[in-house]
Amino acid sequence: MHASNLRDGTKCTLLPEYSWGYNHLVRLIEFGDKNQLLASPYANDTGIDWDEVKMSTKREATVNAIIRGHASILMPEIYA
Repeated sequence: MHASNLRDGTKCTLLPEYSWGYNHLVRLIEFGDKNQLLASPYANDTGIDWDEVKMSTKREATVNAIIRGHASILMPEIYA
């Protein structure tokens, strides 16, 4: 699993609860050390323009990084 690889192979579980962000499905991944990662998986839909999804995700990650670096509010780190 990609999330496990991001944390040096730490075992993780996709929790059953889910919610909707603005226009994204969001799920929680919980690691063995009880830390959690918020994930926004995409449905396996052949009608999705994956190039646009990649660009949109990169833009969102860039904006969050800029805000995180220049503001005193908490911003999530996005692994895109």
